Amino acid sequence: MSHKGKATSDVSFNSEDPPEAYTSESAYKKVTEYHEAARAMYGLDYDPTTDNIDARLVMCLGKGKQHGRYWMANNVIDSTTTPTLSQIRAQTTSGSGLPPIREQPAYGHARVDALHVSFCLLIVH
Repeated sequence: MSHKGKATSDVSFNSEDPPEAYTSESAYKKVTEYHEAARAMYGLDYDPTTDNIDARLVMCLGKGKQHGRYWMANNVIDSTTTPTLSQIRAQTTSGSGLPPIREQPAYGHARVDALHVSFCLLIVH
């Protein structure tokens, strides 16, 4: 959120902010997606600026830890108290309120898809 101020300053999430208020488009997407999922889970009164980050929700949205890091808020989440993705899967029921855990695409599949899109663009032009 560097466009809103220094990291050490008192900046916070505002759902009304445009994507340009954030450092990158991916940061905006992650914060917005987390906010929407948390509101669906906890109700419309959920406020990400005052309520604690739900590490289980971050694990579900981020498909677990990627390269040892959480999908977002890596420095805020205590990994010693956060269950692993397999533990969350084992404990999750349809009525738990957690969103479905996304599947991690295999690197090879993502690379092939990217090459396919590039190839199709070359053919079109």
